[in-house]
Amino acid sequence: MQRNGQSPAENTYVFFWTDNGTHNGDHRLSYGKRTPYEQDINFPLVVRGPGIQQGTSEKLVGNHDIAPTIADLADVDAPEFVDGRSIVPLFEGEPAQWREALLSESALGFKAGAPPWNALRTEDETYVEYKSGERELYDLSADPYQTDNLLSPGGSGDARNLPARLETLKGCGAEKTTTCAEAEGM
Repeated sequence: MQRNGQSPAENTYVFFWTDNGTHNGDHRLSYGKRTPYEQDINFPLVVRGPGIQQGTSEKLVGNHDIAPTIADLADVDAPEFVDGRSIVPLFEGEPAQWREALLSESALGFKAGAPPWNALRTEDETYVEYKSGERELYDLSADPYQTDNLLSPGGSGDARNLPARLETLKGCGAEKTTTCAEAEGM
């Protein structure tokens, strides 16, 4: 069927992604999901369609970006209550400015393999705060498997401004305030 003079191949976008990753034996945990580790929070998103350049991007994107992206591609405004941002600029090449931090969270508790947590994921680090008060910091460039918690006793880590950024992002919502954009590094 043609719509607006275009064939389906000219106006169809296909998204392939999952809502989470899984672990099985990583970090001494049996099979599961919902931990703040890369195996669970970092997963692929593949998009094909007209105008999308071939290639990959390492920019931080979250599930909450899917709805605004689909709305953007359909040339409609996403409702005000929708979180996230359109990733269409990533389809057009590497934008000069993109988020540098992303909130990840789980409130499900121990049956998910870890106590409830909130994490700030940047391009090179993961900072985690558990409801229990424990904290973790991983340098993903030097420790991609997250085995060396830099905030453990005797660790060499400094959380710097990460707790404040995490707290700001936890309070962010669809209102897309300047404060939230600053916490994301925009």
